[in-house]
Amino acid sequence: MADTTAKAAKERQSRLDINKRLREKRSEHKSHSKRFLSVSEKIDPTQAFPLDEAIAKVKESATTKFDSSIEIHLHLNAKKGKKGAEDEYARGVLHLPNGVGKTLKVVVLDEDLIEQIAKTEKINFDVAIATPALMPKMGKVAKILGTKGKMPNPKAGTVTDNPEAIKQEIEAGRIEYRQDAGKNIHQMIGKASWDSAKLKENAEVVMKAFTRNRVASISLSSSMGPGVKVSVE
Repeated sequence: MADTTAKAAKERQSRLDINKRLREKRSEHKSHSKRFLSVSEKIDPTQAFPLDEAIAKVKESATTKFDSSIEIHLHLNAKKGKKGAEDEYARGVLHLPNGVGKTLKVVVLDEDLIEQIAKTEKINFDVAIATPALMPKMGKVAKILGTKGKMPNPKAGTVTDNPEAIKQEIEAGRIEYRQDAGKNIHQMIGKASWDSAKLKENAEVVMKAFTRNRVASISLSSSMGPGVKVSVE
């Protein structure tokens, strides 16, 4: 009797588990467009491709009506130090030889602009640069800029005594990268309409910023497109 009851309970739990997986699968498919699902069927999510081939596949999957952005995504391992694995926050600057296909609005902050931001709480720029002398006066806008990731920072090179030179570098293709809470780096490297060689040059700059043992996995994706895994050599 006990065995029969246990068997029935096990079968009931099995049916519940199956129904749950079916609901999750239906929900997953509902969250994507027919275009996305159609493109995804042509890409094996478990297979990693050499960079050239991955770029070709991600360009092929960029079927939006607009010129899709192409992004590279790196998942990082914890950095290994003398005391074992160390969870180091990855942040820095890179110069992409071909830019990102997007014109960034860069401003050099002064006291008048700080007052304007503090009063309106509006931000109409992509990157803010400040001199070290101005930083003590940034307190009134620190929270406003900080929540948007636009607070000038020495590590990003946006606190400098030569703001105009840095402004020109950023406009020419200098970018800041930073890892998220999941140890991922997400960086736009161009547009789907670009020549593959330009996308490859930009991708290689991002990839070479980290040692081989620091990178767990790499993938490429287009706007609203599926991910394409890249071989980590």
